Amino acid sequence: MRNINIFKSRHGKTYIYYRDQRTGFLRKLPSDKKSPEFYEAWKQADADNHGTVPAVQSGTWAELKASYLKSPEFLDLSDRTRKDYAYYLKRMHEMDAVPVDQMTPASLMVWRDKIAEGGRRRTANYTLTVMSRVFKMGILRGLTKDNPLREVPKLKRAKDKPKANRPWTD
Repeated sequence: MRNINIFKSRHGKTYIYYRDQRTGFLRKLPSDKKSPEFYEAWKQADADNHGTVPAVQSGTWAELKASYLKSPEFLDLSDRTRKDYAYYLKRMHEMDAVPVDQMTPASLMVWRDKIAEGGRRRTANYTLTVMSRVFKMGILRGLTKDNPLREVPKLKRAKDKPKANRPWTD
């Protein structure tokens, strides 16, 4: 079987994952390799990995995102940055069908606030950064006219919360 990664935890438990060749993401599989559930899960993961890629509609976020993932701007990034950006872009799959022309600062602020719920301010801000890079590349390549994220402010840390990296005291 191809694309299988097996890990053993420090407590002796075995975890089996299917590694997606396109994205590098791991999908957890049942831990019993002899069970029919394992084979069905592996077969499904392999079909998803090697299946046909759905056509991307022109003028949508999915097209802009796919263009960015193939661009030298993305491919020239360090491995870790590429992996992080790909992770955040994959998380934005619910926006794939949205036409880029319909993305406004107001709609993106609602989306940013939805991500930030539950104290995920940094995640929301990093997502905005990644999206802004995609829009910047889209403008340079003529795929979009403007970057609506220029007008979307990043979330600031609450004044009553301590700084994450504060100096040690003796």
